[in-house]
Amino acid sequence: MSAAYDAIIDLFTEVKDFTTRLSVHARQNISRELRGIVTEILTSLIYICDLSAKLIKDGRVLKYFKGVLLGEDEKIQGELGKLRRLTESEERMVGALTLSETTRTGKVVDGVSVTVTDISLSMNEVREQMSSMMITLNGGFVSLFDLRVLLTLPRVGETRER
Repeated sequence: MSAAYDAIIDLFTEVKDFTTRLSVHARQNISRELRGIVTEILTSLIYICDLSAKLIKDGRVLKYFKGVLLGEDEKIQGELGKLRRLTESEERMVGALTLSETTRTGKVVDGVSVTVTDISLSMNEVREQMSSMMITLNGGFVSLFDLRVLLTLPRVGETRER
């Protein structure tokens, strides 16, 4: 009888694990491939429940438990095997999608790194140019105030607007 209880625990654990993963999938924008596998798993679960309900409804509770727990009902065992294959397929697909997303994210991070490096180099060039301008201005005894005034003076032929 302990084998029967172990089989029940295994079945309910499988269903619980899948429904937990399903709640995670439901919060995501899942791929078409994964959606197809999840749909097949749900269909399989519904079919297992349907087969189980028919056996129990027909008063064959003992046959149901022997079929499910001891592996004597070919339809239910076939569907349970299909369910296991589908959940394994789902797990492999999630792994492949995770690899794909990780790779894409890595490329984006590499692009950001290049951009930050380019900006840093540009900022260093600007600092060097400003530093050389300050040396030139200080060498010519022009203050920042004088420079600001010079930059705001109208060009030849222009009038100053206030």
